[in-house]
Amino acid sequence: MKYAIVTGGSENDYDAMATLIVNMTKVMPDLQVDYIIFHNGLSEKQQKRLQQYHPVRFEKYHSPISMAARLFSSSVRYFTPMVYCKYECLRLLDTYDKVMWTDYDVVFKEDVSDLFDMEHDISFVTNGQSKIIDMFYSKYKVKTAYKLFKEYDLDAPAIATPLFVVSRQLKNYMELYYWCNQKTAKCFRYLEQPEQGIISMMLQKYHIQYGELSQEINALNPKF
Repeated sequence: MKYAIVTGGSENDYDAMATLIVNMTKVMPDLQVDYIIFHNGLSEKQQKRLQQYHPVRFEKYHSPISMAARLFSSSVRYFTPMVYCKYECLRLLDTYDKVMWTDYDVVFKEDVSDLFDMEHDISFVTNGQSKIIDMFYSKYKVKTAYKLFKEYDLDAPAIATPLFVVSRQLKNYMELYYWCNQKTAKCFRYLEQPEQGIISMMLQKYHIQYGELSQEINALNPKF
């Protein structure tokens, strides 16, 4: 089995990504896995410095949202367009049997390699309280969201994406990859939690049964 652990960020996130790589290789020193970082401007110097900690594969990321369109979304300006590079985990299934995504600000206190053994084809942290409608900006929640996205049950549970695992066994993963990018280009301006809203709708549209990662062990947000 071939595994990858993936994160992503801008050149301003270099210190956090370097800390993450050091953290993961310290708590999981024997894990046979490729580390991949998506970025939109890490310098050659920064990449070489990261390679001193552990071998890392770097990929330049290209957002599905144009530079001009980003001006209309405060969430994209806040998170940066790198928030959508999480979709790339689906594309990586052409190369890897299983892919784990982690945000760069996650701290691993112990070995979590057992997450690669999850039975489901895709698994997320959930809390049973957040709904898909909660991923939208407040001004769109009352009328706009329910009208424009009437094919979805927006009151259904939403997933969180700071940590998730996806398997090559997931059917039509490249179709899902393209769908996420295309849906993002159309809908990003309505979403405050953009990639979480898109992926939650993707799971519903394609009737994907997902696994739930333990909240107690993998809770990454004070709300959980």
